Amino acid sequence: MSQAQTTARIPESTFFFDSKYLRDLALSHEKSYAQAQPFPHAVFDDFLPVEVAERLLSEFPAFDKDKWNNYNELFVRAGKYESLSELQLSPFIRCFLYHLNSSTFLNFLELLSGINGLIPDPEIGKTLRHYVRGGYLAVHTDFNWHRKLKLHRRLNVILYMNKDWKPEYGGNLELWDSSMKFCVKKIAPLYNRCVIFTTTDTSYHGLPDPLNCPEGVTRKTFQLYYYTQESPSEGIAKQYGSVFRTRPQDRWGKYRMVSAFLRKCTPPIVIDIIKRFLRR
Repeated sequence: MSQAQTTARIPESTFFFDSKYLRDLALSHEKSYAQAQPFPHAVFDDFLPVEVAERLLSEFPAFDKDKWNNYNELFVRAGKYESLSELQLSPFIRCFLYHLNSSTFLNFLELLSGINGLIPDPEIGKTLRHYVRGGYLAVHTDFNWHRKLKLHRRLNVILYMNKDWKPEYGGNLELWDSSMKFCVKKIAPLYNRCVIFTTTDTSYHGLPDPLNCPEGVTRKTFQLYYYTQESPSEGIAKQYGSVFRTRPQDRWGKYRMVSAFLRKCTPPIVIDIIKRFLRR
C-alpha cells in the first residue's frame, strides 16, 4: 500500500512524511532489505504522496547545461549534470530535502537498513541530477569517505522523477554481483520510485548503457547520501574514491581500465585541463 493511499490531503506547507507510515514500511521490509541480492537494497513504488511528487516534478529545475555541473570522464561517464546549489531550487524542493535529512526520515533509514547513527549530507544543493540523451555512468562502487565531513559513506537514496518513461529509453540502474560476472537486477527509473541501498566496496551499480531518450527528455533524480562516524565492520577499511569496473560485454572495457590507470598517474592540473576541454 502506498503512502498516497494512507494520507488524505497534503497541507500546503511542510508535510511530506507520516512517521507511522515510514516506520511500518521499514519494519515490513527490513528482512527483505537485508537479504536482497546482490547487496542490501529496497525498491519502493509510489513512495511519496501524489501531491508531493507532482509538485516536486513541476518545480524540478529545467535542464540548462550552463546552469548545471557537468560530469564527463572519458569511457567512464558522460551526459551527467548535477545541480550547483540550493539557490537553484524552489523553497518547496529545499524544504523537501530538509525532510530527507530529518530525524523522522533517518529513523526510517536506520530501521530499514540496520545501520545506526546515520548522518545526512548537508550539501542538499547538489542532490538533483539530469542525464541527457547518450548519457551513461559505468558500473562502480561509490567513494567511502567524505573528506570534508570526516565520515564513512553508508547509504544511498535515489528518487526518480521520470513520468511517462518508456522502456526503450533505457536508463536502468544495474546492480552487479561482487565478482562483476553478471547483472543481478535492473531497476527502471520510473516516476516516484525510490531505491535505497547500502554502499560497500562491492556494491557495484551504474547505468552503463547510453540513454536513448528523445532530445529534450532527461533522466531526473534526487540522490542523497548518508554517513556514519563509525566505519562498517565489513569491507575495505582504507579510504578510496569511486572505483569503476568493466562488464564482460563492454567493448570499451580495456580503454576504461587504461583511463583509470592514467588518472592515477596524471598530475591533477592536467586532469583539470582535460575536464575543462570535455565540458566545452
